[in-house]
Formats: sequence, C-alpha cells, structure tokens
Amino acid sequence: MWFLRLRPVALLIACVAGVLAGVFPGATAVSAESPTDTVASLVSGVYVAPGRDIDPAGLAAVVEEARLSGLRLVIVAPLEPLPTTDAFAKRIRQAAEVDAVLVFGPEGDVEASVTDDFSDGFARAEAAARTQVATPTVAAQAFLTELQTEPPGGLPDMVDELVKASVGLVALIGLATGAEIMLRSRRAKRVAA
Repeated sequence: MWFLRLRPVALLIACVAGVLAGVFPGATAVSAESPTDTVASLVSGVYVAPGRDIDPAGLAAVVEEARLSGLRLVIVAPLEPLPTTDAFAKRIRQAAEVDAVLVFGPEGDVEASVTDDFSDGFARAEAAARTQVATPTVAAQAFLTELQTEPPGGLPDMVDELVKASVGLVALIGLATGAEIMLRSRRAKRVAA
C-alpha cells in the first residue's frame, strides 16, 4: 500500500514545522499593525499608535472638519506600517471604506490614498502635507485644504510653454519651407532663362 509510505513523510514534515515554529517564534508572528486592526482602533477617525508623540485631538478636529464638508477622512500614525507607508494607506482606505486616508509614518514620511472622486487634488494635497512638517495637525489641515480646493483654471504653466514652443516650431518650419520653395522657383527661372 503506497499511501502508508507517504504517511511517515507527512508526519516528519509536520514535526519539523513544529520545531521550527518553536525555535523561530518571530517567523510566525508579525509585530506591525494590520490595516484591519488599525481601522478597528479608530477613535473619531484617528489612530495614533502608543509611543507616537502626536496629538490625536488636533487630528480629530481636522477629521471632523472634513466630515462636516462631506469628506470621509481617516488619519493614521502607526508604528510599523507594512509593507510600505503608501501600501498601508491604500489598505486602510479600502478597509475603512473612506474617501481619503492620511498616514504619518514613523520616520517622518507622509503618504495618502484617495478615491477617484478626489484624484484631481490628490497630488497637490499630498505635497502640501509633506511640506508642512511643523506638526502632523498642521500637515493634516494643509492636506484637507488642498484636497478640497478646486484646481486652478486654465492650463498649467508647463503646458502653456509647451504649446507656445510647438506653435513657434511649426511657424519656423513653415517659414523654412516657404523660403525653400522660393529659392527653388528662382533657380528654376534662372535655369530656364
């Protein structure tokens, strides 16, 4: 019976796995916050991990201001956002089912994640939060302000400059083509005469 030969191999593998789990207990447990546990620990839309020197009351005021304007915002300051702060922000947004998440990483990094409805102001809002490093509350307020601000009208300066340069280049090519046609017609007249 061939299956009796496989049984000792399976037992051996189970024993080795059990020994390894006992020898390397850190291999089976992760000390970082999980997005699900973080969302469950939210108080007034804010989670500040124990040991972080961040004022949750100031962040809660920003979350409340966002709520009053119709934006579902969550602000998180974890100790170990894994795998990255950016990925952690996206997972929190999905788990909490909110419009925007702002994450203050343990090493001063700031990442955010927003739904498609707020993608127009996302780059400006995230940049504003990253430049306001005085306190997380100030950074969160800057993030909220920029996220709710309508993008400036018209084309960005860089696009304006590209359009002007393109028009100038087309005009230059047109002039060169016209000059070449005139020179060819003069040459043709000289040869004919």
